[in-house]
Amino acid sequence: FGLLVVVAFSLGLAATLTGVGLLFLYAGRFLERRALAGRWSGILQFAPALAAVAVTASGVMIVARALLEIQ
Repeated sequence: FGLLVVVAFSLGLAATLTGVGLLFLYAGRFLERRALAGRWSGILQFAPALAAVAVTASGVMIVARALLEIQ
């Protein structure tokens, strides 16, 4: 039963990650066609860097909270 649960979880996780990846892929293409000529072009230029900063900041906060919990 445990192996079945692990396989089901893994398949669900793989399907979710694939779906999210495809969603971002098509959303990026859609935004490139629609918004780059408009007022959002300046913001969209920095979107990857802002996303990287957000992910890094959340990781730092998780590590800091874990360190505080250990003490």
